[in-house]
Amino acid sequence: MALNFKKLTAGEPRKTANIFGSPAFPQPEPEKNLIQIESKGKPPVIEDLKKQVIVSKSKDANDHIGLRHGKKVHEGTDYSMFIQSPPMLYTREGHNLWLGDMYRGATAFLICNGPSFGSILDLEIDFKGKKRTGREILNYPGFVTMGVNNGPRSFRPNLWTCVDTPSHFIKSIWLDPKIMKFVPFSFPDRQLFDNEKWVDMDTTVGECPNMVYYKRNEHFAADQFLFEDTFNWGNHKDYGGGRSVMLVAIRMLYHLGIRTVFLLGADLNMSENQKYHFEQERSKGSISGNNSTYKMLNERFDALKPIFEKYGFKVFNCNLDSKLHSFPKIKFEDAVEIAGRKMPQIETERTEGLYDREANKKSNVKTNKINRDVIKAAKNYTEQEKLEAKKKLDTARATLTLAKDNHSKTPTPELEKAVIEARAEFRKCEEEKNRIWGIVKKK
Repeated sequence: MALNFKKLTAGEPRKTANIFGSPAFPQPEPEKNLIQIESKGKPPVIEDLKKQVIVSKSKDANDHIGLRHGKKVHEGTDYSMFIQSPPMLYTREGHNLWLGDMYRGATAFLICNGPSFGSILDLEIDFKGKKRTGREILNYPGFVTMGVNNGPRSFRPNLWTCVDTPSHFIKSIWLDPKIMKFVPFSFPDRQLFDNEKWVDMDTTVGECPNMVYYKRNEHFAADQFLFEDTFNWGNHKDYGGGRSVMLVAIRMLYHLGIRTVFLLGADLNMSENQKYHFEQERSKGSISGNNSTYKMLNERFDALKPIFEKYGFKVFNCNLDSKLHSFPKIKFEDAVEIAGRKMPQIETERTEGLYDREANKKSNVKTNKINRDVIKAAKNYTEQEKLEAKKKLDTARATLTLAKDNHSKTPTPELEKAVIEARAEFRKCEEEKNRIWGIVKKK
């Protein structure tokens, strides 16, 4: 493609060639609120009505505006039909940072900011052989947590995201290297706010540790929500409005490989007495605006639910009184049992012998070989007692098989709990039958 260049005179707008060069990739629409000014002997300026950003002479202003991986302003593009997915996450310099499926198949708790989450933190439940508070459980190894906005004031999550201006959020989030922070691509040069001294800080978002950047779109499309090249956070006012960080958080968890999400604090109901689980007043107008957004979220999650089910993405709401009705509701205690099932009790986890295990296995095979020996029973049981024990075991086995079949057809929390109970009963009957028959497993 041949390009014709001409010398620009002061005040003449710079023209750009259609670098996309095909109907499939049209020239991006220019941002309506950006004005470009060219002054003789000075670098070009992009004026955003609120602030001015001086663009380096080495980076053409039009490239700065036009560089985007999406096709149009506000729109996301469904990439599921392509073999190679587009860049999704970035470093401050715009380098591709691939984190897709890093938490492959894992479970996560998405901590929203409704006041109900506050009661969970002090709730005591049995977990791994002892009483623990909700705060202790969410900090337990194996639990992945994501927070939004100022939620880390009450609980420090592993992951965090936002969509609003950085100065709205407490500085300890930005400065904490233990929290992986996902923020919009336009944030690196934004200043932080010191919520202790109540002044602007010299530190910018881009100088903070453990930062990951993403690009947003503002036109909600349920059918492509999980597979867009940008992260949707609702609708621009031209499409009806209504935006929320909750949409970005859920999509981000899916991108990271999380396939089961438990919602905490997703109350979707704000009033003068019930605002957040941290201190923050809200005006009547703000309360009304938030409740309008919550109504839109219900509609959007209703549209997303069949899409999530199609792709095996399970979302449960742990607030039984929540106004979010799109997803099945489950008690926090049951969510904890499911999420923590694979993790051992770390306080009693064995380390002794792990370094010498292979050496001992070679020197004394018989000691480490797993076998079954028939030993003499502690008492002499009758044949009738043996038959009854075997019959109980067969019944427990059939019950477990049926529970597994039902859960595979309809994977609900209730049926998953039924599988757990059936498996426990089967193991109990198996141990009893082996004891009566005089059979034990030696290790």
